Amino acid sequence: MTAMRLRFTKAALSDLPHPDKGRVAYTDDDVRHLKLFVTPTLKAFYYERRILGRLKVVKLGDFPHDMTIAQARDRARYMSVEYTAGRDPMRQRQDKRHELTLTELMDDYLDGYAKLQTKTWREEQSRFKRHIQPTLGSIRISELTTADVARMHSKLGSKHQREANRCRSLIKRLYNHAERMELAVGRDPTKNVKPFKELSRDRYLDGEELKRFFDALDNAPISDDMRDFFALLLWTGQRRGNVQAMHWSHVTLADKTWSIPGVDSKNDQPLTVYLCDPAVEILTKRQQSKRGGYVFPSRKGSKSPHMTEPKKSWSHVTRLMGSPDLRMHDLRRTFGSWQAACGFSLHVIGKSLGHKDIAATAIYARLGLDPVRRAVDTAAAAMLAVKG
Repeated sequence: MTAMRLRFTKAALSDLPHPDKGRVAYTDDDVRHLKLFVTPTLKAFYYERRILGRLKVVKLGDFPHDMTIAQARDRARYMSVEYTAGRDPMRQRQDKRHELTLTELMDDYLDGYAKLQTKTWREEQSRFKRHIQPTLGSIRISELTTADVARMHSKLGSKHQREANRCRSLIKRLYNHAERMELAVGRDPTKNVKPFKELSRDRYLDGEELKRFFDALDNAPISDDMRDFFALLLWTGQRRGNVQAMHWSHVTLADKTWSIPGVDSKNDQPLTVYLCDPAVEILTKRQQSKRGGYVFPSRKGSKSPHMTEPKKSWSHVTRLMGSPDLRMHDLRRTFGSWQAACGFSLHVIGKSLGHKDIAATAIYARLGLDPVRRAVDTAAAAMLAVKG
């Protein structure tokens, strides 16, 4: 059957008419051996090539529902390489019928490694379900190509470059896990996918915006729990996850300290947080009506024992203050920036925020908490002055 040559584009293939009977064949101008067969009811990609004098015709997938043009080209190129090397990719595919898909690899990674070794597995699980699984989850791990990852990375990066980079890194970790567990050898489809260049975020609240934050916190349509939570993010300068999981057994109001165990710290080191007066005031009020062991217990019916998702309330605050780009983590940066503005050293600021720095650790051991107390109290006083 003679095939007409055609540059495969989505518009061109969509416009091809269906014959009344039989089939019409088209050959892609870009990739050798890639065909499109058009019948009265469907359009399908095929790989067609003579191997040792025998014609091989292999269906790749229906257009456009099963396979895109880019996927068909990737598959055709792969098959050409395999056949040229003397291997039969179809036999290999049959041998791999029990091979894990990317979603199954993610499950193995979570259960066999991440849940046991990392504190961020829930975040990774959510990221995979939202951005990776819909397009790549059903692909077997030996068949995921660099082009597949690059398309996902580029599409997501058109709106969220940082999140696209995190997805690329997650896929890389999955393939490292697969190699470590001998599920796949020498496979890293992210290797030639260049991450987007990210600028370090230096967003913090200056005096005028800090005043708007205080006003919005007082007037936003949110619960008192959320109001206290966002205020403690600011007044402690600690990470969101740690404040969410703050436990009364770790808080000593008489000493104005909060001890974060190493198992809960991002740096795996125990951290003593000095509590400024506004933080102590909030915690004292909450202690009088505390429910259970957590400072911010979860709502009834939640699987978690403490607060887990404050994003909806946060959006009310940022919209009211007119700063939709503000992130909760920027409050931590604000606390450190105001300490710096008050003239305190980076070492002292790092101590108050729990930064891990080998060179500064020895200095912190000699400093103790007194300079940190002065830094925290001075910055808090300056910030309260803005509130008026």
